[in-house]
Amino acid sequence: MKKICSFNCNSKVDIITKFILLILILSILLSPFVLAGCSQKSSDFTEEEHIQRVTERIEKSMMSESTEYTDFTVSPLYDKNDKLNYFLVEFDPYGFIFVLLREKEQSFLSCFGITSSMYRVSNLYGKETWSPYTIDETNSQPYPDTDKIWKYDDNGNKIEYKRSPYFVTGNDNTKKYLLASETESSGAQYICAIKEGEKFINLISMEEIDVAEGALSQKQATLYIHFIADKRFDL
Repeated sequence: MKKICSFNCNSKVDIITKFILLILILSILLSPFVLAGCSQKSSDFTEEEHIQRVTERIEKSMMSESTEYTDFTVSPLYDKNDKLNYFLVEFDPYGFIFVLLREKEQSFLSCFGITSSMYRVSNLYGKETWSPYTIDETNSQPYPDTDKIWKYDDNGNKIEYKRSPYFVTGNDNTKKYLLASETESSGAQYICAIKEGEKFINLISMEEIDVAEGALSQKQATLYIHFIADKRFDL
């Protein structure tokens, strides 16, 4: 009897082990399809839908009685190829941020308590100001002002803004561009621009830049815009 029991017990263990292995194999084989079904692509939404989604997220995460903001607008921003890649969030009475549009939202990660949004916010301008300037590579100013010629007001004070370059130049209702600098040491440096004909106007220096002639690989007046790869900056 002991031998029979031992045989039956071993058989049951083998069956359970095979069943568990089968479940694991099926899970591995089916996981790409399940995960693909849980994720969303940026192309799944129209431009208007993206603006609405960003608006809802800003309203929820950044608009409260504890902030100084009374209102905000969301505008699409395009790269040099007219592809929608970013958004501008302009706050009232001052302040602005940029939002990076990522290719996919891995919403399946929420099943594990992790989020990975399609939208990622930049550093905030408002408490941090920016100043217009032009480039003069013969200028001998020390770092970090190397090659920068700042603009000053009538009283000799360096001009500083808490609103975006689009707003202060009167282009808040114009089609907007955000162009990544392509110089070798240009990490997180971007040009706020509008387009006139086939050329762009750099709204920080108010100079014309010809992208077709390689202007983006030359030193330009830029803003530091950092999209931090951390879920705390997911929108």
